[in-house]
Amino acid sequence: MSDNPNPYETPGQHAPDRDGSFGDVVKQGFAAAHTTPAGIAWIFILFAPLQLAGAIVNALMFGSDFFAKIQSEEFRNSGEPPPEIIGIGAAGCSICLWMPVILFALPWVAGGALGQIRDRLTNQPRQSFGAHGRRHYGPLLALLLVLLAAMIAVGVVNGIVEQIITSTAIEPGDPMTMEQLRSLSRHPANIAASVVTGLLMTAVGTLSNLIGAAIVFRGRGFGDGFSSGFAFCSNHFGDVVKLYLVYVVLIIPLSLLQWVPNFVTPTVVLAAVVGLASGCYIAYLTVVNYGLASSLYAARAEPIAPVEAI
Repeated sequence: MSDNPNPYETPGQHAPDRDGSFGDVVKQGFAAAHTTPAGIAWIFILFAPLQLAGAIVNALMFGSDFFAKIQSEEFRNSGEPPPEIIGIGAAGCSICLWMPVILFALPWVAGGALGQIRDRLTNQPRQSFGAHGRRHYGPLLALLLVLLAAMIAVGVVNGIVEQIITSTAIEPGDPMTMEQLRSLSRHPANIAASVVTGLLMTAVGTLSNLIGAAIVFRGRGFGDGFSSGFAFCSNHFGDVVKLYLVYVVLIIPLSLLQWVPNFVTPTVVLAAVVGLASGCYIAYLTVVNYGLASSLYAARAEPIAPVEAI
């Protein structure tokens, strides 16, 4: 174990080359991310079911004549729901039930992954994934709630924009068809709104990951980590912008993968493939993003003053 009474407080001990280039920071971040396979596995377990269920809902709604069925005279007269409704309802319920699991498990997973990444970057004795997760659970849960609120705000604005686009593209009273919805998803204004939303979400995620790194590196709770993370972003704005651009490049494959059903007729099999592939990439990308943010923080943050053991 370290001679320092608190292994989370290591004055002056950061990444080997504090004056290295941003390229060195990226290399160290990727290398550190690969030292926590447990983090990748746990994030896959959390997010793959969500991606799979969402892709199946998309396939059932847009890969058949679902909208024609629910607007038909036969449906209105009989009241018997088409088979797709059962699948959509089951998948929708599974999403609702799984979301609280993600909310309360993700801080533990993030703490475990960030902690092991920190051990690698600061040359600390490697501690267990669970120990890191338990130590940082509370502060990272608070950070996740703040992040969730910010993302909901961005999503609401995007939803309003999409509703405006829909209202101008479809005449009031016209029946909604599958082709109309697919055409709307490919509408230039809708694509532009989605791109802007994605860029804003990525900016929020960049800031969140750097604050998360500050929380884990400093080990002093949410308030200290939050203020230190913001101060770090202000003091190293140029490097933070570079990190953001790396994040944008890394998320492009995921965006293209998830847009596939908008340009081909989705089937349940295709939905399953896209959902599982998305889950795999999200798991790897999330831990890589943790590694990149932690590497930048380790290489640029001021050394931490020692504190009493906790």
